[in-house]
Amino acid sequence: MIKLLLFTQVDFETFKSWISNAEKLFQFAGPILTYPLTDNQLTN
Repeated sequence: MIKLLLFTQVDFETFKSWISNAEKLFQFAGPILTYPLTDNQLTN
């Protein structure tokens, strides 16, 4: 079974390391987030 965990500030650096360019970020988030991804964007 898959267990989902809450995404917290501790996870920000790991998540940002997965997004290596603007195209990948757009595929994941559409126009909601912009590259380069910042902690502030993930907090809001």
